[in-house]
Amino acid sequence: MSRLDVEFHVALILTVSSMTVAVAAAIFLPLLQIVGLAMLMTACATCWFVGVAMRMGIRW
Repeated sequence: MSRLDVEFHVALILTVSSMTVAVAAAIFLPLLQIVGLAMLMTACATCWFVGVAMRMGIRW
């Protein structure tokens, strides 16, 4: 696996896991700070994931 493949998988796992945390926090623990932090983390991870995918040549 190349460095880009590893980065792609890490970004994908981080995106999915932070999205799961955001949804779970919104449902089970409606504290605005936790939900907001998880949503911010999801946004950052998604941007990183899209950037890595574009560098790999994946087009949407």
